[in-house]
Amino acid sequence: MTQEATTPEARVAGTAGSALPPIDDQPVATVERSFSGITVAILAILLCLFQMYTAGVEPLGLFYQRPLHLLFILTMTFLAVPLAGRGRRRTIPEWILDGLFIVGAVITGLYLPLFLDDIVTRVGFWTTTDIWVSGIALLTLLEACRRVVGNGITVVAVCFLLYAMAGPRGELPWLGAIVPDLVSHRGFDFNRISTQLFLTQEGIFGLPLGVAATYVFIFVMFGAVLEVTGAGRFFIDLAYALTGSRRGGPAKASVVASMTMGSITGASIANVVTTGPFTIPLMKRLG
Repeated sequence: MTQEATTPEARVAGTAGSALPPIDDQPVATVERSFSGITVAILAILLCLFQMYTAGVEPLGLFYQRPLHLLFILTMTFLAVPLAGRGRRRTIPEWILDGLFIVGAVITGLYLPLFLDDIVTRVGFWTTTDIWVSGIALLTLLEACRRVVGNGITVVAVCFLLYAMAGPRGELPWLGAIVPDLVSHRGFDFNRISTQLFLTQEGIFGLPLGVAATYVFIFVMFGAVLEVTGAGRFFIDLAYALTGSRRGGPAKASVVASMTMGSITGASIANVVTTGPFTIPLMKRLG
């Protein structure tokens, strides 16, 4: 039996040939996650403060409220979801590309609030800058949609953009030639489509974003506060106590919990966010 080497040199020599876990990338990944996570958390706090201020102190006009809300959402999206997907460490080229998309998000969110008076005076007579910014906004939104929702809805949006340009007077007359007569139209050029979607209320900054930037976000934030503080759990436990021992108890508990929570939040989305994580898995487990 040989004596085991205990000197530092021997221990280093003994482990030199062993398979060690790769540690070079770990500090980089940790720094990346902490940077993105901290930045997203700061932006989320600022967004909540902004929403509460505009909801209770000083309401803003729609071309101020909606673009600024979208600015926060897009910036957090590009920080939280890498180009290659969730859970993947960004490479340097991906960081550069994400930085460009963040710049696009800033342009999308600040262009209208900063130049609204000038834009209003030239409605219908758009400048080259208006057209370029509108194109950047569309590209930024499509990429954010791809990262969060997936390729399916993004492809649908691109198809509708192509369809809008398909026509004898559009950007793609050759595509209009193969469109069936039942759904054919004159076609529009890209300049008109992009500016109509970005610089008016009939596109990006329409009613859906307006509702999300005002009522829905506030109610969802309120529901999150109820969940974190345990108040939301109280209503769910109350529903289980009332209906849990009966036939179909989990389903009835879901109804009662949604009813009690909805009477406070007043928003269906906030209701689903607070009660759904508890009631839906239970119903699925019990069939």
